[in-house]
Amino acid sequence: MIILVIVLFVFSLLILGGGVTFYIVRRAREASSRPAPPAPPPPVVAPPRPVVAAPVESAAPIGFRWRYILWPLIILAISVVATAFFYNRLPEQVGWRFAADGSADKFADRGALVAILLVPQVVLAFGAGIIALVASRIGTLMKAGPTPANAGAVISLMSNMVALPQLVLCFAMLDIFLYNAYQIHLLKLWVFAVLAMLVGGIVLGVFFVRAMRQVRSPGK
Repeated sequence: MIILVIVLFVFSLLILGGGVTFYIVRRAREASSRPAPPAPPPPVVAPPRPVVAAPVESAAPIGFRWRYILWPLIILAISVVATAFFYNRLPEQVGWRFAADGSADKFADRGALVAILLVPQVVLAFGAGIIALVASRIGTLMKAGPTPANAGAVISLMSNMVALPQLVLCFAMLDIFLYNAYQIHLLKLWVFAVLAMLVGGIVLGVFFVRAMRQVRSPGK
C-alpha cells in the first residue's frame, strides 16, 4: 500500500511539474512570436566611431547541472552509508513487516532485503537524472521567452522532487535497521509518508504560484 501511494505521488508530481513546464514554454513561444513594436526614428547625432561588433551568441540549450539532482543523490548516499553501518549489526533473518504492537511478523534474508531496499533508491536517483536531462533539452524554449530564470528552477524542482519518495523509502529502511539492531522504532511509516507528501505538495504549490506570477508579469 505504501509503495502504491508513493508511485501515485511521484506520478502526480511529474504531471504537475510537466504542466508548469508546458505553460512556461507556451508563454515563451507566444512572446517570441509577437511582432516587435516599430522602433522610433533615430535622433540626429554625430557619426559614431567605428567599433568592432561583438559576436552574437546563439541560444543554446540549458546544460545539465548536478544541482538538478542534488537531493536524490544526497538521499541515495545516506541510504548507502546507513546500509554499510548497520549491515553487520543485522541478524541473518531480518524482520521487515511489523504488527500493530511493533513486533516483526515477516522476515527475509539479510542480503536480499538490503538489495530490495537499495535498488529502488538507485532507480529513483537514475530517474531523476533522466528527468533533468530530458527537461534540459527544452531549456532553449524557456530561455527564449519573458521568464529566462524559470528554466533552471523548473528542471531543478521536477528532478529533486524524486527525493520525496526516496526519503520515505530511506525512513522505512532506517526503521527496519533500528528495530533489528536495537529493537526500537521511529515514527510510523504511514505518518511519515503523509508528512512528506504534504511538504512536497506545499513546495510544488508555492513554486507553481510564483512561476505563474512571473510569467504573467515579466516586466516586474
